[in-house]
Amino acid sequence: MSPMAGVSDSPGRIMSRRYGADFSFTEFGSADFIARSHPETMKLYRFSDEERPIVFQIFGSDADSIRLAVQKLRPLDPDRLDLNMGCSVNRVAMKGAGAGLLQNPEQAGKLIEIMRKQSGLPVSAKIRLGWNDDKKNYLEVGRILQESGACALSVHGRTAAQGYRGQADHAPLGELASSLSIPVFGNGDLHSYEQARDLVQRYALAGALVGRASIGNPFVFSPSRSILPEEKIEAARLHLELSLSFHGYRGLFVFRKHLSRYLDFLAPEMRREYLTEVDAETLQNSLATLQERVKGAGNLSSA
Repeated sequence: MSPMAGVSDSPGRIMSRRYGADFSFTEFGSADFIARSHPETMKLYRFSDEERPIVFQIFGSDADSIRLAVQKLRPLDPDRLDLNMGCSVNRVAMKGAGAGLLQNPEQAGKLIEIMRKQSGLPVSAKIRLGWNDDKKNYLEVGRILQESGACALSVHGRTAAQGYRGQADHAPLGELASSLSIPVFGNGDLHSYEQARDLVQRYALAGALVGRASIGNPFVFSPSRSILPEEKIEAARLHLELSLSFHGYRGLFVFRKHLSRYLDFLAPEMRREYLTEVDAETLQNSLATLQERVKGAGNLSSA
């Protein structure tokens, strides 16, 4: 499961692991906030043993902040650390962090070295193809990160300037993988298990990270099959329970982004009733009732 703000929280990671993901990333946290033990940021790194192998992802560009952040995170005993070099959001990238590090690969290499030395753990990085179409420097970035001791790279097949626009270009991933001795994972526009598998086979990658396609769809981590409505509701009920347990009442609203996809077999007006519910217990009971209704009832899309 790819690192995603608001999605790869502990409940999301548990769902991904139970439905077939090999490992998962945390949401990314600011090194500056981690260094100051900011409570909400530190909560991003709470996990259960069920989520292992777990990769802690952080972002930042300042060496001292990265060093302090790693010192704060190491006692939590993650399996691996990861440096975010892919976030293209302006408030991150324009400060030289996230995808901004693609414009300063030497600094990125130094940060990888610091993370390794401070933690004693394997350290990877998640990158993009480059800053823009004129600065596709993934080969240079990959070489520097490998020389700095990175244990693996995951690569989103777009530039920072693209954000999520256009289609991901996966061909460069094969070129990068063949030029490095460390594992390379593919990412971007992977909507099914088979699509991810084919990408790995086509470009001789170590694996693939699935991101947005996993929202409300943990089934994406297993071979495709026809998912019955009652199975989707069962997954939704479990996800809601996990979200409420982890986030408290706020978990109801964190969960909503997933619920729309879980209930995609319902007509829009029916789905809206569940998406606008503000009482957690009522929603839990409503989903249980819906699950009983759909068993043997067929398609409710026009009900």
